[in-house]
Amino acid sequence: KCVKVYNDLQIKLIPNKQSASGVEPSSAEQKLCLDALMDPKVLVMCIQGPSGSGKTLLSISAALEQTIGPKPVFNKILLCKPVVPVDNDIGFLPGSEKDKLMPLMHSFFDNLEHISKEQDGLKFYNALNTQNKIDILPTYSIRGRSITNTFIIVDECQNLTSHAMKTIVSRVGEGTKIVLLGDPTQIDTAKLDVNNNGLTY
Repeated sequence: KCVKVYNDLQIKLIPNKQSASGVEPSSAEQKLCLDALMDPKVLVMCIQGPSGSGKTLLSISAALEQTIGPKPVFNKILLCKPVVPVDNDIGFLPGSEKDKLMPLMHSFFDNLEHISKEQDGLKFYNALNTQNKIDILPTYSIRGRSITNTFIIVDECQNLTSHAMKTIVSRVGEGTKIVLLGDPTQIDTAKLDVNNNGLTY
């Protein structure tokens, strides 16, 4: 059985049968992760793991369960990601800010498609966006905001500076949960390394 320790004193048994938005954890680590994602007492989470370990999938499924599920806790989901190309930058893209962001957010759409099981991830996102239940935002535009009653997921935090991370976390308002995801071994920003990136910080 999985257990979670609070202050080295209390032990909570985590049920074997748990899921969020139809997604079930497949390992002890994922069970612990999903339990914390669904725990209203845990308002700040930092999830580190290699590519394919389920960080984004579990986070989005927990966010959907607590936003559009039968017992909503949050009013909205906010998906954030630093705008950092993996290879050579392709230059300026046409269209609005949202149009420019869409190609960079496919990791979110892939997970939404897996969860919805019925429709394309982008269509699922657009349907929720129309209801004002989900939105995407580049991390650079979060300064000055106070975000309340929202489930925030910040992906690829290893590509953020410690200053950017402090700025993002300080935007969290009342009733908001923020989940920071990343892998320090997959840094795409030249001036950052495993020791000084925003996720490690």
